[in-house]
Amino acid sequence: MDEQGTDPTTSTTARRLARRPLAQRTLAWAIMAICGALLVATLSEAWTRGNIEGQVTAAEAHNAALRQDVATTRQAVGRAQSPNTIERTARSWGYIRPGDHPIIVVVSSTK
Repeated sequence: MDEQGTDPTTSTTARRLARRPLAQRTLAWAIMAICGALLVATLSEAWTRGNIEGQVTAAEAHNAALRQDVATTRQAVGRAQSPNTIERTARSWGYIRPGDHPIIVVVSSTK
């Protein structure tokens, strides 16, 4: 024992015990900070994934509408390229077939 009546080994042990809770508290705070950061990252990732899934769904719906539009346009092109439609349109514009003789009808409006 020393002059103060304390054992030097006890005071060293007491200091170690006093430091240990500080180290444990620091470690606990560090672990909680890491867990908090992981929680925030996980929630952020889930939120981002939800937004992306919404965008994918919207893009798929838009693609389906565009595919329907393409199919409708192809059908219209097929109808427009048929010989009957071409001839009907050409005659409505005043074209005639080779060898046909045009007949012009004139209506007089005098009474």
